Amino acid sequence: MASYFKLHIFFISIAFKEYKGLFSHVRNTTPRENIDRIISSSMSLIDGYATALPLVGAAFLLVSIKLGPEIFLGLSVPFEIKALIVLAIAKLFEPVLDYIGVKFQKVLNEASDYQEQFYQKLQVKQTEKLIQAVMQNKSSF
Repeated sequence: MASYFKLHIFFISIAFKEYKGLFSHVRNTTPRENIDRIISSSMSLIDGYATALPLVGAAFLLVSIKLGPEIFLGLSVPFEIKALIVLAIAKLFEPVLDYIGVKFQKVLNEASDYQEQFYQKLQVKQTEKLIQAVMQNKSSF
């Protein structure tokens, strides 16, 4: 049970690392493609870790068959079962990273909308000032 807790902490730490990385990225720049790249790199890390354990467990199962039933049933089979549980947990954890990516994408979209609205209002004000200046010059002639 303690190993699953450590695994959970490991996955949570990856999520926090990605959150902090995305937060600093969004603060400094706004390319949307980088959000997907950052999230997919974290998913690859979790997926690689979770996929490697069952493969190592399968290799250990094959080797332990020759070492005897005590090692096969006492060590290899429980390791393989735990490795498959880790794989299942990792697959269930991937939506957490997807959720983080979607939330940051939403923040970027809203910031882009506000920026567009701001510049449209600024352009309208500048146009009104220009029209007033032209009207004043026209009336002074």
